[in-house]
Amino acid sequence: YHRVIPETVYEITSVTPKQIDFAWVDNETIETGYAGERRPANDLIFVEIARLDFNSTSFTDFTVSSESEYVYRVRAFQNRRYSSYSNELSITIPALVAPADLFITADPNSTILTWSDVQFESEYVIMRKRLGSEYAEISRVGADITTYVDTNLYDAAFDHVYQLLVTDGINIAYSNEAGVPAAPTLQETLPSTASIALSWADNSAQEFFRHSRISNCR
Repeated sequence: YHRVIPETVYEITSVTPKQIDFAWVDNETIETGYAGERRPANDLIFVEIARLDFNSTSFTDFTVSSESEYVYRVRAFQNRRYSSYSNELSITIPALVAPADLFITADPNSTILTWSDVQFESEYVIMRKRLGSEYAEISRVGADITTYVDTNLYDAAFDHVYQLLVTDGINIAYSNEAGVPAAPTLQETLPSTASIALSWADNSAQEFFRHSRISNCR
């Protein structure tokens, strides 16, 4: 008779919002496999979530939910005999977080979007809408990208707003919104010898105004 020796969970190797990788020391020489178990932190009942081959020393759990806390343990088995359980590991799964600093710079020909990179993302989805309408996807960029140039612009007579959807392939998160105000319509004025009165049609709901002048002196 050979006693099946307990395994020791010794390291969490990676944690993301969609998976956790952990490992253990293989103390056994005659095991036929391993059983991995998990429970929510607020529950006392463990559930077996994996059966692993002999000599295994690691496991990836792809069934986690972000912002949830779990407790793991593992034990070896030989046919119908089991070792005692390993030590338990408790881990909180992080949330996927979107940038909170989406910023835009606009000119008549393009709109440049910039943002800070976040962790765990697989891609950024660029979304745009006219003010008061629904967002529509206009492009996608990969992980670690922090800028996008939109040259397929709406009519400048309309307000339009941008937002990023961030995903890791399972979870999603949304950035802040950043808007481009509609261009005003400058109206004709009658100058006097001392001044010129400017007026315009306010076409935007999200603007502030700055004026400039081009001199034409002869």
